[in-house]
Amino acid sequence: YGDEHRLFLQIMLNRKILSLSELKTIITFCHETYKAPFDLDRDADAVKKFIHDMNTEMTPFHMRVKHGVSEDDGEHYYALVNLKDDDLSKAASKKYTENEIKFLKKLVEKVVDSRNGTVSSIEAINLTHGIERFSASDAESLIERFIHDKCLTEDQGLISLSTLSIMEMEPYLQNHFGSSLSRCHACKRICIKGQTCQAEDCEVKMHFHCAQKLFHGDTTEHDCPACGNRWRS
Repeated sequence: YGDEHRLFLQIMLNRKILSLSELKTIITFCHETYKAPFDLDRDADAVKKFIHDMNTEMTPFHMRVKHGVSEDDGEHYYALVNLKDDDLSKAASKKYTENEIKFLKKLVEKVVDSRNGTVSSIEAINLTHGIERFSASDAESLIERFIHDKCLTEDQGLISLSTLSIMEMEPYLQNHFGSSLSRCHACKRICIKGQTCQAEDCEVKMHFHCAQKLFHGDTTEHDCPACGNRWRS
């Protein structure tokens, strides 16, 4: 563990999350900065070894560079997460007020319980009911902050949990939702944003990219891998 690792940690504290390609570029940059040997072309496990060394050093501080996969496109990401903040209220209290945390919890629950892992902006703003001294305009501004903080993503008026958010919240999601938290039938990871089998008595759910891969790009002409009914995306 040397200066190249310390520089990488400084960058991660600022960036929080990196795609795999960004991760490789930054690790290479950190080694070049301190003229430390590093060759991705000759050592395929170089990145894995570097992350392992980082995580070993950070264990006493309850921090970890964690691997995750985007629910949108299946791209691989690495994020710096705090392993100690497994309670959403405790973790969020460092950045948000009590009312803002209440709203965040209601929003997370609404997103997780939704069929496809998204809620409309209007649905999200309506979650202010029951939160004292918290208006619709407060909610609108807060949602913009959540998006800026990489907690949420918004696409064409639909709000979902970001890749970073799912990685950070995974212990909370597992503890709070338990067995009702969907897992992707294909990759077995948590599945919030995805496609659900249309059969009433089937609970199979898959990430969009996992369904595309399983059905070779066509999700309209295949049967559900569990119940056998026609899969309709």
